[in-house]
Amino acid sequence: MVINGGADFVLREYALGRTRSDICVSYFGKRYPVELKIKENLSLEKSLEQFSGYMDKCGASEGWLVVFDRNFKRLWKEKIFWETKKYKDLTIHAVGC
Repeated sequence: MVINGGADFVLREYALGRTRSDICVSYFGKRYPVELKIKENLSLEKSLEQFSGYMDKCGASEGWLVVFDRNFKRLWKEKIFWETKKYKDLTIHAVGC
C-alpha cells in the first residue's frame, strides 16, 4: 500500500484469479480501479466484462483499463489510444500504450 497525504492511498492486489483488480486508487473516499492487460490475445469485450465485475465489487462507477502492446514492429502512434466507453452504466477509460 502506498499512502499519499494521509487520506488517499493506492492498493495493489496480488490475489490473481480471485476477481480482484490490479490496482485500486482511493481518492477522497471514492475508489477508482485500474486493470492492466497485455494486448496479445486480448478480447476487449471479455476484458470489459471482467473489469465491470471488479468495479461492481469495489463500488466504482468509473475505472481504467490499460492495454500494453508489446509488438516492437508497431509504431507508437498505432499503440497509443484513449477511448471512453459506457458499459453496463459504468464509465471505463481504455488506454493503449
